[in-house]
Amino acid sequence: MQDHKLALFFRDALIIAFGVLIAAYVLGENRIHYDNFLSLFGVAIVISLFNAFLRPVMITFALPILISTFGLGSGLRALLNPRSLVGAILAFAGAAALLLWFINACIFKLADVVAGSSFVVNGFGSAMLGSIFTSCATLFICVIFGIKRQSVISQIFHNINFNATTNPPNIGNSEQARQPQQRRRNNNDDDVIDI
Repeated sequence: MQDHKLALFFRDALIIAFGVLIAAYVLGENRIHYDNFLSLFGVAIVISLFNAFLRPVMITFALPILISTFGLGSGLRALLNPRSLVGAILAFAGAAALLLWFINACIFKLADVVAGSSFVVNGFGSAMLGSIFTSCATLFICVIFGIKRQSVISQIFHNINFNATTNPPNIGNSEQARQPQQRRRNNNDDDVIDI
């Protein structure tokens, strides 16, 4: 099972490498420079690790700032004018998208710092453009090939939840554990919703 997770991680890193390759091709060598595809794949692994472990931390620290500044202003505006609620929600969603774009650009620039001279991003503006092109290219690749990507952390939590639901603790006799479910099935009381 661990080999499957590792294969998915390297598949996602390969997709990111193609996304960075497309971004470097579109933006030109004066903005994003890489030595060869192997160094580009190494940078994709670094970006994947940053996305898995550093990005959630950055989002956690940035979200209260977003909520306390822009979210508060748009919420007050919605209270004063109820018709502007949709506009406030759209403005808040746009600010959240800009925040995620900024975090992706920071991760792109950090990958440049870690990679050294084998991968160079000239300036933060190039990092912002590179991150948006990489995101769009990886989304396009995933849509074309029908690939569902998950971060490493979400895969771990999914497996923990999956194991917890498929292997419930043994509570006495298995026949006793089934009896409440059978009673619910046999009881055709339409007024009660069993959860």
